[in-house]
Amino acid sequence: MRAAGGTTVSEPQPITSAEVDQIVDWSVGVRILHVAHGIASERYARLARFTGVLVAVLTAVVGTALFISAASSASAILRNSAGALSLLAATLGVAQIALNYPELAIRHRQAFVEYGKLRRELDTIRLVARTRPVRNRGRASLIQSSLGSGRDDRARSARSAPCGRTTEHRLC
Repeated sequence: MRAAGGTTVSEPQPITSAEVDQIVDWSVGVRILHVAHGIASERYARLARFTGVLVAVLTAVVGTALFISAASSASAILRNSAGALSLLAATLGVAQIALNYPELAIRHRQAFVEYGKLRRELDTIRLVARTRPVRNRGRASLIQSSLGSGRDDRARSARSAPCGRTTEHRLC
């Protein structure tokens, strides 16, 4: 076959069963990561809500206890309890800032979306390869080149959020 400019273009070859199997393997891995990032996103969002509500409730209780103790001659137990709750609220507030659950939830949600796109693309390629195994070699080669050795690079860029409470960035 001749292309514009007189160069010869070879006819696309069908995708082999080994390539389909490789796409299926990638699809399974991407599905697992897609679901895992969705779960992690929900978990960190729930932790962010929980710690935020807990800090708000504790500070409200401390404020109320301080007004009560200032207005009357409150017992030492009430003053000490208010002091302990104040320390707990401050500690939770600092932990909430340090752990940064809202940011982790957002980053896992972004990775979830990226893996969803990749999952749909792989499912489409797999479907096309099984229903029309002829003349889709060019598409498979493109996918293979972008996902083959670059799969880890794309995965790392999609999940740049740290897993757990450590500050090191690792793959989940």
